[in-house]
Amino acid sequence: MRRYRLTKKKKPPVWAEAERVLQVLSEIDAARADLRWYDDEMWAVLTRSARIRRAWAEFLSSGGVTADDWVNYLRVGARRGCVRSEGHLRLVVDNPTSSRRSRRPRTRTGDSAA
Repeated sequence: MRRYRLTKKKKPPVWAEAERVLQVLSEIDAARADLRWYDDEMWAVLTRSARIRRAWAEFLSSGGVTADDWVNYLRVGARRGCVRSEGHLRLVVDNPTSSRRSRRPRTRTGDSAA
């Protein structure tokens, strides 16, 4: 991993924050490299056996995504109908009903109509 260091003779006041941003970006790059390595490792494991590939495919199709899900899958097998999905989203309005305005324009009557 490449290490960067920002140096200037006269550092502006924001320079410490810029150093921290650089440090965080470097850590993110390292995490991405780790994820690529783990992805390669996972596919290496899955290509060794057709049996594990089938189990993995069934695990994913049953909604599994975490290590805990995998342990539960290995204990009890796939459970049909337990696929995680997004629920129905509703718009929540915290305005009272009485504050809603009517779409009809008001008609002026009487003395104020002129």
